Amino acid sequence: MNLIMLQRSNKAGLLGLSSYQSPMIWTFIRTMKSVNTRKKKPMHIMRAKLMKVTEWREKPDYRPAGLLCDRIAAKKIVEVEPEENLALEFEAREFYKLLSSSKMVAVFHNNGINMQTKTNLQKKLMKADIQVHIIANEAAKLGTDGTEFANMQRLFIGSNLYAVSDKPNVKELLKATRKVPSILLIGGLLENQLMSFADLEQFGSLPSLDIMQSQIVSTLSSSISTTSRYLQTNQQMLAANLSQLESQKQQ
Repeated sequence: MNLIMLQRSNKAGLLGLSSYQSPMIWTFIRTMKSVNTRKKKPMHIMRAKLMKVTEWREKPDYRPAGLLCDRIAAKKIVEVEPEENLALEFEAREFYKLLSSSKMVAVFHNNGINMQTKTNLQKKLMKADIQVHIIANEAAKLGTDGTEFANMQRLFIGSNLYAVSDKPNVKELLKATRKVPSILLIGGLLENQLMSFADLEQFGSLPSLDIMQSQIVSTLSSSISTTSRYLQTNQQMLAANLSQLESQKQQ
C-alpha cells in the first residue's frame, strides 16, 4: 500500500501536483477531452428573440407600379466599340474570292482528321485539280454576310473542311472521300447553286459530258433515220406497185 502511494506521489510530482490531492484528479486528467472551437456556440434564447424583434424591415410602398420608376436606378449604357481584327477581315476577303472564282465548293464536317490522312487526301484530290482548305466559321460567315453566298451560312456549323475546284469534279471528289470516315459531306456550292448532300450524290452518279453528248447524238440520229424511213415507205410502195402494173401491161 505504501508502495502504491509512493508511486502516485512521484507521478504527482512530475505533473506539478501535490501528493495530498484527491485521486479524482487523476480520473479527470485521463478522461478530459479537447475543447471544441470549431462548432459555433448557439445564441441564447433571450438574445435571439431580441435580435429578431429589433431586425430592420423596409416600409412597404403602396404606390402603383408606374410611380415606382423613380426608385429604380437608371443603368448606364456604355457602348463598347468592337476591336478591329485585321487578320479575320483578310481571311474573310480571301474566302469570298475563293467562292467567286470556283465552280465547285464542297463543305465537309471535320470529325478530327489527322495529319497523315489529310496529306494523303490532298494528294488524291490534287490529281483531280481539287484543293483542300480549312477556314474558321467566323471568317466564313463574315466573308459571305450580305453577299450572294449568304445561303451557305447554314453549312458553317462546327469544324469544317472545304474542297474547292475550278471544275465540277464531283465524281472524283466523292470517290476520293468515300473511304475517309473522319470527314462527312454536308453540302456545297456547284456553279453558284447551293446543293445538299443528296443533290451532290445524284450529280456525281451522272455520266460525263462526252458520254452524254454521244448518247444525245445517237438518239437524235436514230430518230432521224426512223422518220426518213417512215416517209419513204409510201413512195417505195407506190413505185413497186407502178412497176408491177407496167410489167403486167407488157405481158
